[in-house]
Amino acid sequence: MRRAETSPPDISPLLPSDINRMALLRLARIRSIGRGRSFLDNIPSRRHCFGAAPFLNFTSAREAGRLRSGGVYVMTAMEIG
Repeated sequence: MRRAETSPPDISPLLPSDINRMALLRLARIRSIGRGRSFLDNIPSRRHCFGAAPFLNFTSAREAGRLRSGGVYVMTAMEIG
């Protein structure tokens, strides 16, 4: 975030891979990114879509009106192996 000259309050929303909801919420808490700013809406219906989840979440957040023009979004991913 330092290199991007941004801080946690600027991030809305956090667009995660859906692999580990609890780890995501813990990371959001540690980084002071409120739970309401983490886009978790797709977890109940899509679960984990390897490699595609952040992009699916971006599309869903955009369709739901959760993205603002000029906003700062963070997409996360986890690796296997």
